[in-house]
Amino acid sequence: MHLSALRASRSTVPCRSRGVRVSEHPPYDPWEHARRLGIPVHVRRLRKSHGLWFPDYGEILLADHLKPWAQRCVLAHEVGHAVLGHRDDPPENEWAADRYAALNLISPAMLTSAVKRHGSDVPAIRKELRVTSRLLRAAYSPFAAPNLYHEKG
Repeated sequence: MHLSALRASRSTVPCRSRGVRVSEHPPYDPWEHARRLGIPVHVRRLRKSHGLWFPDYGEILLADHLKPWAQRCVLAHEVGHAVLGHRDDPPENEWAADRYAALNLISPAMLTSAVKRHGSDVPAIRKELRVTSRLLRAAYSPFAAPNLYHEKG
């Protein structure tokens, strides 16, 4: 699938910038965010990963086998690595990038609404929000407060 077709097929979600809620409009677009940061994003065949941030080159690779909603989640995670200044991937950096992506892709109102509709049915909540299970856990976790992660720079 061509990149422009992937971008056109993305769903819209609320926007956050620098960890602070900005507005419901315009929706957070990780493709646009990467573009504004000057980070090229390449969709390629990746055998062992869904996405990769290369800090030495300032580039992101995304797997070509992912559905558009999954690419959006992975790209938001990789942009999180870039914005947070990560140069390696210990578990705490992975969690921080997940949390960054979740806070940008899932508003508290969206999460509350989905939980009201689906109760504890995690697959239904994930499907409605069009996010990965990892991002849903990061959004819903009581163990991570939004102010724990700050952009470097």
